[in-house]
Amino acid sequence: MESTHDLSVTILVLGLTIGLAMLTKAFLSRGILPPLVGYIGLGLGLRFAELGWNIPSEEGRDIFLFLGDAGLVALLFRVGLESNLRRLMSQIGRASIVAIGDICLAGIVAYGACRWLLSMDLAQSVIVAAALTATSVGVTVSVWQAAGSLNTRTGALLVDVAEMDDIAGVIILGLVLALASDLRAGYIRLEAFDSVLGLTLAKLALFTAACIAFARYLERPLMAFLRHWEVPADLTLTMIALGFILAALAGLLGFSLAIGAFFAGLAFSRDPRALPLDRGFTPIYELLSPFFFIGIGLRIDPASLPMAGLASLVLLLAALLGKLLGNGLPVWFLENRRAALLVGVSMAPRAEVTMIIMQMGQGLGDWAVPDAIFAAVVLSSVLTCIVGAVLVKVMLDKWSPGQN
Repeated sequence: MESTHDLSVTILVLGLTIGLAMLTKAFLSRGILPPLVGYIGLGLGLRFAELGWNIPSEEGRDIFLFLGDAGLVALLFRVGLESNLRRLMSQIGRASIVAIGDICLAGIVAYGACRWLLSMDLAQSVIVAAALTATSVGVTVSVWQAAGSLNTRTGALLVDVAEMDDIAGVIILGLVLALASDLRAGYIRLEAFDSVLGLTLAKLALFTAACIAFARYLERPLMAFLRHWEVPADLTLTMIALGFILAALAGLLGFSLAIGAFFAGLAFSRDPRALPLDRGFTPIYELLSPFFFIGIGLRIDPASLPMAGLASLVLLLAALLGKLLGNGLPVWFLENRRAALLVGVSMAPRAEVTMIIMQMGQGLGDWAVPDAIFAAVVLSSVLTCIVGAVLVKVMLDKWSPGQN
């Protein structure tokens, strides 16, 4: 139990962290770097303070990590809320060709780099490869928007592929967690993989069907009832409460909070009247989501950073090459060389889902994600965000939207 003094210090550090996070966002938003780079830096700074001065205390650290889990739910809830399944289904032919190449080649390149260049074992290689299949296109979408290119044919394809990538990342996360025991044994039995794949997909299908049923038959009557009785601010909080409940139910079914939060957002995404609720959700999202990335920085062991340096560069190259080949080749076939380069580089940044998979892997134990590997993937993810954003800006400045 924390003393009054320790509690006061924790609240002071919490307040300073929120203030610094908002200043970091305001500063980085003026450039092309995503705020998450600053948030991870804040978390790493807290880690140094914890080691040097025991600030925050052990109980205070638990509070920050809890807020990080709440931020995880907020992040994936927002991803689901912003998904446009109708548009995605209308473009699924073109987008699926690119997405299949994207996920397969990105995973293969990352696995090869981990297994044979960095000498990781099977479990570590599979977890890191799974993490590096996921894209954070939001990092580069803002650059496309600023250039006026997002509404072009190539820009629309990029958004569609990114949405499929998000959904695939959630499924891959579920598979990796389900295969954890086999991965720890050092091999994956084909029959075990088949059974785990079947069970995982069946549970996903069941959860998806429940969310679709909620979205189709219950969401509108429920929201109409709540709109009648609640003021808009309370309505937003009720919607968020439902998101947390669905996230928790997913956890009880053996999935992760991330999967539940994503499908909860997806359940509300089909109702156009949810958009005002999304605007009401934004302040809460802006408060909670930085704590997920702050928690990532707080989990980094500073002693592992020197060992992670070279590995992070190898993973950076693998991350860039995997997305460039996985997205570039199919887009070249569908569009042209310039579009292929633009989409390939735009899909290079890794952030939310990558960090989520690595956090879940670290939670399995050192056999799955040791401190050095965790730090290497975090560093390489930060570098992909920086390199991807800079390269996309240079290419869009050189090639006008009409040339895409």
